[in-house]
Amino acid sequence: MRRQNLVYVTGLRLNTSDPQLSEKLRGDQFFGQYGRIDKIVVNKPKESRSMQPVGVYITYFDKHDAALCIDMVNGTQNAGGVIR
Repeated sequence: MRRQNLVYVTGLRLNTSDPQLSEKLRGDQFFGQYGRIDKIVVNKPKESRSMQPVGVYITYFDKHDAALCIDMVNGTQNAGGVIR
């Protein structure tokens, strides 16, 4: 079964040592602006350098919110890289 409410974002440069990272990503400045989020999982890099590109899984409650997130985020710039 394919989950249509799950978004995987790559190329996002974040400070993974920030203890409030998940809450910030849920906020209106990041992925929360596209809809109500059920769960966020950040794939932290093996090396703990700050601002290293990471992957983020975002599970929205609604598949339309996930589609909106993909449409709005895909191909945008972040700290010199491209988000996919």
